[in-house]
Amino acid sequence: MTCHHCFGPFIFCMLHGSLAANPSNCSRQRASTKLAVTSVLHHFSRTRNTYKPGSQTEPVFSSALVDYIDLPPLGIPSLDSTIGSIYLGLVLGMMMYGLTVHQTYRYFKMYPSDRIYIKTLVTIIVTLETMHSAIWVAFGYHYMVKEILDIAGLLKVYWLEGVATIVTAFAVIACQAFYAFRVFFSEQIGPGYRWLVMPAVTTMVVGLGFAIAAAIISFTRTPLIPDLRNYCWLFSIAYGMSAVTDVILTGALAFVLHRSRTGSKRTNSVLDMLIIYTINTGLLTSITSILSFVFALILPGNLIYAGIGIVGAKIYANSVLAVYV
Repeated sequence: MTCHHCFGPFIFCMLHGSLAANPSNCSRQRASTKLAVTSVLHHFSRTRNTYKPGSQTEPVFSSALVDYIDLPPLGIPSLDSTIGSIYLGLVLGMMMYGLTVHQTYRYFKMYPSDRIYIKTLVTIIVTLETMHSAIWVAFGYHYMVKEILDIAGLLKVYWLEGVATIVTAFAVIACQAFYAFRVFFSEQIGPGYRWLVMPAVTTMVVGLGFAIAAAIISFTRTPLIPDLRNYCWLFSIAYGMSAVTDVILTGALAFVLHRSRTGSKRTNSVLDMLIIYTINTGLLTSITSILSFVFALILPGNLIYAGIGIVGAKIYANSVLAVYV
């Protein structure tokens, strides 16, 4: 008995290889590839009656694959730029999530009497990071295990991607809100300078709006992963607003620390170190947001920006908790 599932990777390689090997002959190759794949699907459709619906040996191909071949040339993303990107981001992200859990344990052990709003914010951050990790693990399992031999399944957008977008946005905003609170309620900054936080709050809200819009589009208008190419600008703007927020908050924090300088050489030395740390931390989170912004903009239709975003969300949490532990 022939195992029909074994043809999934074969057809994907045939599709991607034939379309990418020689772009100059793309139209002719696409036509021949479509004819070959259609023949295979026709063969399976004729033998479909020999299988019970829902059985493990039922063919996994559908007409969506043939329709997918009608996409523009080179429209099929590689596994490296989709599932591979998520895999790498997930591996690095889970290691950093372990560090987040350790930092959280040390925070509550070292500061049991800390201000209630700080403890609440830390709890929210860790909860969102846990949800973020669980969602991406489930996302990875879906593509890397459940649908790995189903070419039609690999091409479809999994519904958890929209959920992951929303959770990532809220996780990042929770971390940025921590820094905004530190500036706004700082004793070293007067009421006349608290307006510095308002541009950051504005960009945070705008970025959240675009992230939610991207998630809704992912739920409703992108049945296939390459369909995301038409809406990746939403993800790009969301990441861009995150980078702008980081720059604003980093500058505001550096300003607050600079105003805290005294006549003590030792105190000023500590403050200088804190300013350098603040700038470096803001630079690191900004770099990840800018990379996600760029890849979502110049390489739409793949998931490289999402893989970078997984790591970026963890960096935000680690940087917040590193303030205390």
